[in-house]
Parts: sequence; structure tokens; C-alpha cells
Amino acid sequence: MRLADIQVRVEERLGRPLGEAWLPELEARRVVVFEEGLSPIPGVEDVLRRLQAAARPICVASQAKREKMG
Repeated sequence: MRLADIQVRVEERLGRPLGEAWLPELEARRVVVFEEGLSPIPGVEDVLRRLQAAARPICVASQAKREKMG
């Protein structure tokens, strides 16, 4: 989903606009989370090992720009 679409849905659920500062604040928070480090979903490493052992193709999908996927 595009961020603009996410914003519309969140605003609909909240019943109010998020405001102009929403996106810059989200971006700032995301930078902090990435700098602090992320943890894998429990069990995902085992699933990936099993897929690799079974010679199954693996794909990662993201709405992020390619530069962020490194």
C-alpha cells in the first residue's frame, strides 16, 4: 500500500486528520527503529532454511524503494 492510502485509512478509523506533521514524524521514528536494530519474526529463520534445503525459490516483497532493501 502507498503511504497516502494508509494515511486515508488511518484517518477514517480515527475520525480525524493526522495532520501535516504525520509523515515527517513517521519517517523520523522509522529511522530510529532501523538504527536500533530489527528482530526477525520468530521462526522465520527456520522456515527460510527449510525452503532453501528443499530448493524452493525465495522472494522478498516490499513497498520500499530498492535503496532501502539492501
